[in-house]
Amino acid sequence: MSAADWPLLGPAEEDALHLTRLLSVDERPFQRITKRLLAKDALICKFPTQLPTPPPDATQEGEENADAAIANHTGNEARQRYHDDVLFDFAQLESTLIRIQFLKDANDRERERYAAEKSKILATADATRANTSELRVQLVEAQNSLALKKEYDDLAEAIFKDKALKSRDVLEAENDKLRAEIEELEQEDRDFSGLWRERKERYDRVVDEGKSLVRFLKGEEEGTEDNDTPGGDEVNDDGRVDAKGDSSNVGTPRPDAGGSTPMHTIDLDGDDGALAAQQALAQRAIGSTLRVPGPEFSRSASPAPSSTLELENRDTEMREVSGTPQPPLRSDEMEEGEAAEDETTVVEETMDIT
Repeated sequence: MSAADWPLLGPAEEDALHLTRLLSVDERPFQRITKRLLAKDALICKFPTQLPTPPPDATQEGEENADAAIANHTGNEARQRYHDDVLFDFAQLESTLIRIQFLKDANDRERERYAAEKSKILATADATRANTSELRVQLVEAQNSLALKKEYDDLAEAIFKDKALKSRDVLEAENDKLRAEIEELEQEDRDFSGLWRERKERYDRVVDEGKSLVRFLKGEEEGTEDNDTPGGDEVNDDGRVDAKGDSSNVGTPRPDAGGSTPMHTIDLDGDDGALAAQQALAQRAIGSTLRVPGPEFSRSASPAPSSTLELENRDTEMREVSGTPQPPLRSDEMEEGEAAEDETTVVEETMDIT
């Protein structure tokens, strides 16, 4: 019979075959011992026969003794043979038990090895599965990166084909030049910031001077009204008038003045000289756009004529101020200029009143 007639069996049939083979092989020593010890014709179940009590005669006794000796010898041989067979059966049973024990130990070791191999295989399978998932993600990322690189390559090729584009060295040189210009502009901005801060401080000082000028004019007006009181005027050696007596009639219109407020005489060499110097300083600091009114506005109704030297000095200062170039004003400086114009308007109104 060829090997083709005995194909491989399935797992269930193979397990059933192993169970059947083990049972048939292992039952044989037990069955032989059971049959040899418990069978009806077993030698262990036969008892020896007793001799007759009275021997009949000598001849008969001799024959019986001879038969008994033969039977005894035959029984001894049978018992010895039975004893040897029983020993062989027990030896076979012992070897079978030892084989079963060895087989059990080997099966236990195989099961342990199989469990270890199974856990190792499962761990390897899990690691392989996780690695496969990670590699799949990396593959997707690599595909996306490859597509992006191809797109970049297409764009770069389209760019390189354009002859109007400049080289990288030229562009880097232009970038360096632009950076240098940016640094110069930043430095210029810092310088202009300091300059405008200084001009703002000067402008604040001018505003303070204008306010002090307004306060000075108000004080001079009050002093003039005190000097115009009737019955209390005295003329000094230098031609100025001192106020004496009651000051309750200050600012009262006189009948010969035509209903207008009486004017006072101002010394050109004294307070008006300081006033003209302050106004010239304010005009020089503010510029041609912000003009502080001169003393001629307060002297329009004054009977005292101005000196020629003072007028020439004033004209010289005004020419110097008007000839000074002024930088363009920014938005914050325009607002400060508008505030200065408001202050100048207040000064003009005050001087018109005086």
